[in-house]
Amino acid sequence: MDVSGQDTSDHCTNSSEGPVTVAQARYDPFFTRNLRVIEDLLIDEKRYHSTPGFCVSQSPARTTWMRRSLLNWLRDICIHRGTDGEVLAHTAQLIDRYMHIVPTEQNEYQLVGATCFFISSKLKETVPIALRKVTEYTANSLTEQDVLAKELTVCISLMWDLTCITPVDFVAPVVEFLEFVPSLRQIIRQAALCIYIKAFHVEEISTYMPSYIAAACILYALNLTVHRDLSDTAIRSKCDMIKRKINFRLIYSL
Repeated sequence: MDVSGQDTSDHCTNSSEGPVTVAQARYDPFFTRNLRVIEDLLIDEKRYHSTPGFCVSQSPARTTWMRRSLLNWLRDICIHRGTDGEVLAHTAQLIDRYMHIVPTEQNEYQLVGATCFFISSKLKETVPIALRKVTEYTANSLTEQDVLAKELTVCISLMWDLTCITPVDFVAPVVEFLEFVPSLRQIIRQAALCIYIKAFHVEEISTYMPSYIAAACILYALNLTVHRDLSDTAIRSKCDMIKRKINFRLIYSL
């Protein structure tokens, strides 16, 4: 599903440049309904988790505004391209991880964001964004050479470990354990992803582990999609089921 909430199982093409996105792989029950996958994600998220990264030499209020503006700009790009939400979440994680390692000035902030999006697209999309399109999205304020040079800097700074564990990685496996019909699980999954994409730019959210964020989005999606059909007790039983099977730390506190 792309960041606008649309299903990307069909081809999305651009008449002048060929396919922008291609059909996404269907959810494989081996990976989505497998407790070992979730256990591995819970272990790896501690290794890759990073709190929000901000520019140096700026006031806290200004750095917060700059981070939100950058992530909103990247979200607009993803909506325009029909990009999957996983790319956007991965980009945000890369930006934060890099900025915690390398002090970044205001004049390089957009370059870092554009470069991390370029890297995430190549890692997560079957047809990655063209380098020329990246520079066009910046109104040509950046050159292709700028992006390529910064790409190398980002990769070296992160020691070529570009893996990121995001809330998007948790949503599908967790929702598969909800005892609903497949069509309703799909609706809940899409709603949870939309909730995350709408709020991911808020810096307070990124201070929590991805599993915490995913659990909160799923619970909110349950209230939005099935609350009218199920009692509070029934919804609570679904949450308890997730707690027993998946051992989500956030749900223990609910």
